[in-house]
Amino acid sequence: MATTSDAESTRSSFIPDEILVSHILPRLDAQSLARFMSTSTHWHSTISAPSFLLSHFSQSFLSRPNASLTLLFTIPIPSASAYLICSAAIPVTSRYQIESVAAKMNIAVPGFLYASSYIPQSIHGFVCLAISLHLVCICNPTTRQAFTLPLPPPLSVPIRARHSTYSFGFDPARNQHKVLLTAFVKPPDGCDGVVEHWVFTLIGGGEWRPISCPITRYFSVSAGTYINGSIYRLASYGSDNYAKRTHVVEFDVGSEDFRLVELPDEVQFDGEEGRSLVEIDGHLGIIHYREFGYGGNGIKIWGLEGNTNWVKRSIMFPVPDWGDIQDRPRLWYKGTIYTGEMMFAPSVSTANGMYCVFFYDITVNLLRRFNIQGLPERCIDTVYIADHVETLLSLPRGSIGRFYREIPG
Repeated sequence: MATTSDAESTRSSFIPDEILVSHILPRLDAQSLARFMSTSTHWHSTISAPSFLLSHFSQSFLSRPNASLTLLFTIPIPSASAYLICSAAIPVTSRYQIESVAAKMNIAVPGFLYASSYIPQSIHGFVCLAISLHLVCICNPTTRQAFTLPLPPPLSVPIRARHSTYSFGFDPARNQHKVLLTAFVKPPDGCDGVVEHWVFTLIGGGEWRPISCPITRYFSVSAGTYINGSIYRLASYGSDNYAKRTHVVEFDVGSEDFRLVELPDEVQFDGEEGRSLVEIDGHLGIIHYREFGYGGNGIKIWGLEGNTNWVKRSIMFPVPDWGDIQDRPRLWYKGTIYTGEMMFAPSVSTANGMYCVFFYDITVNLLRRFNIQGLPERCIDTVYIADHVETLLSLPRGSIGRFYREIPG
């Protein structure tokens, strides 16, 4: 029989919902919240409330300087016709120059398109994947939700040859995510190819819309890179094959306008590898690092100031500390994290499944190495890495509801 003291103890241990929602739950990570949602109807309704999800995501974003960085690894597995998505928590505030962390598997997304130039960036916890030549999937690795967009409409030009690229971006003014399809089409009559653009806005009633572009004759030579409201790509532009030059094509995600940015002569691309678009202090830049990782540690960076002014910097990297790794592969630029550090990593893992990621802080010339344990052994042709924030937010089902599915664990 319960005594008065037992009842008082029970009452004193009860935590009001307003305290839970405002002070305790927001401090938990998204994975823990996802587990709590499955324990009861009350927890599910509390955590899935849109106001709480937005508050939790905002707090997760603001607390990042004092927390660990989540790296998202998207790995094409041709033998399984799938993308394997894994994550690893990196202690960004650590000053150790070599550390080891364990990766965990988040989700395996059916469908596969081998495209080494494709870069799946993570935007607000969502990742865009090309799962076939004409199908695109938006997935949330935390909730295991995936949205397959409908097929784009037929192009206006009869197809003889077609090269399509997909890019993922965000309009901060309208709080809208968008997918940009760029299709280079070669007509069967042998005429010069043309470029067509389509946009899919991830909102209720979303559909593919054709958009006009005054830049009609260009060919993308890099994947799209999203930086602060715009998608950038390197492109070969010109009316004469012998006079074509490399430019940057900018797509403003909000206004859906295009802009052509000229490059300096010494930045012209001639098919040589080791050059990438980068983010520098929230702005566009270009990095040339052809020999970095083996043979040399010099890199060149051009940063865009204003609309047309490119400023060049030459830097000598610290020598990478490979430790006991015998095979020292070439390093590739993989992206820029929220601290401003650039990521460099090889394209394959080692025999024991270890994968090295180097963070370079350009302000203090510091290179840190993180050993990622638990990735597939030597079966990685291309590893895409993204600075990722886990979230329980969902894209609106009304826009692509019939294409919605949850991928089992």
